[in-house]
Amino acid sequence: MRFSFRPLLETTLILLVSLLWCEVGYYYYVFLYKCPGWPEPSSIEVEQRKFTRILVLADTHIMGPVKSVMIDKWRREWQMRQAFSISLRVYDPDVIIFMGDLFDEASFSWDKSFEEACNDFERIFTIDRSSREVVVIPGNHDIGFHDHMLYFPHLIDRFQDRFKATTGAELLSSVKIRSLNVVAINSMSFYNDSCPYCRESRRAVNAISRYLNDQATLQGNKFVHPILLTHIPLYRLNDTQCEYPSHLERIVEKENLQGKDVLHDEISQFLLRKIQPRLIISGHTHMKCKTNHLLAANDRHEFHEEITISSYNHKYAEKKPGFLLLSASRTGTFATHCDLVEEWVIASIYIAAVVLICSRLIILKY
Repeated sequence: MRFSFRPLLETTLILLVSLLWCEVGYYYYVFLYKCPGWPEPSSIEVEQRKFTRILVLADTHIMGPVKSVMIDKWRREWQMRQAFSISLRVYDPDVIIFMGDLFDEASFSWDKSFEEACNDFERIFTIDRSSREVVVIPGNHDIGFHDHMLYFPHLIDRFQDRFKATTGAELLSSVKIRSLNVVAINSMSFYNDSCPYCRESRRAVNAISRYLNDQATLQGNKFVHPILLTHIPLYRLNDTQCEYPSHLERIVEKENLQGKDVLHDEISQFLLRKIQPRLIISGHTHMKCKTNHLLAANDRHEFHEEITISSYNHKYAEKKPGFLLLSASRTGTFATHCDLVEEWVIASIYIAAVVLICSRLIILKY
């Protein structure tokens, strides 16, 4: 009886095509055809089209040994690594911003585990820093919430040493975004009390506010209104304006806990009043949200838009993982939220491939 290589070749081909599509091709398809791309209106005058292209990620939650199993950790890291590397090729951003919660266990890990997590971060998010600028702000999983940060200041020190992240509030001065007046804050140092970190952060915001006011006086109509980066969103009553799966409906309708789910109302008004941002970007909730914050001052009612980005990690995104494409210039800010690949599509293709292979083998056997 002659041995036929045909079943082996067919099986190999089906597996190879499924693997290439699910782990490479599907990512390109989603980024090229499902995401609108850089939101740059073509109607603007040529001299106003000098956009800085910014890729914004939130809540990557690189998993550690305590709360995860190894196979799940490997899979989530592979998904993020593929999505990130392919998105760099497709979109070629000038600046990359990580909106906190880089890690899942850094707020209670020893220094050795923290260094291992940082190495995982560098491996997953490989960036040529000679051509792209990187901005990192801390999240509560990186340094702990307010009280945890106070009791263990070493957590914020080591995070700042590794990522040059602000410990309070900072007007970013890197080359590609310094003209945009981007203000980054450590959300956990803006609690509604008089702790040392909070006092220093308020002083920093007041100093930034004075600088911005001086700019506005000197530049007049050419003044660049700032962009505010915060891990924890500004105060909002609940999360009903977010995109969430139906089983979370009762949870998102509950009032947000100030200082944990959102910043305190008083602190939020303080930031809006002092910074007066044209756009606020946040993370933390693992959901995609849009909020218009009302600032009542001097008998005027001003609205400031906040965009909350969903988690970049499939395990933690409440609906779909995603990222933000932000095109910003001195005169305009345009943003679009893009979703990552859907796991059910990948699982369906793999299941269909296995069924096809099994069916083919059964037919050949009989």
